[in-house]
Amino acid sequence: MRKSLYFGKCKDERKTWLPLLEKSYAKIHDDYKTLDGGFPSEGNEVLTGGVTSILFMNDILDVEKLWKVEMQRVNKENLMSCIIMRADPSAESHGVLSRHA
Repeated sequence: MRKSLYFGKCKDERKTWLPLLEKSYAKIHDDYKTLDGGFPSEGNEVLTGGVTSILFMNDILDVEKLWKVEMQRVNKENLMSCIIMRADPSAESHGVLSRHA
């Protein structure tokens, strides 16, 4: 029997909340295959009941303001997730995986 989990796992192996949450979310959406792709905002809406706003980086006029103002609201007023939609080797050199949330 394999000890490791295929998708989500907690840093502490004894904790099971993340894989159970993931399994429940997959069950609601039929199976794990349906979780591949899409937008993380969909998961945020389902898990929180909130409404999503999507910002595309090339539409942001003042990136400095985004980091100074909006990022101060994260985890206080807002929940934020990010995704790189296209293959971008420069992002991967900074530890961000392209086409992953």
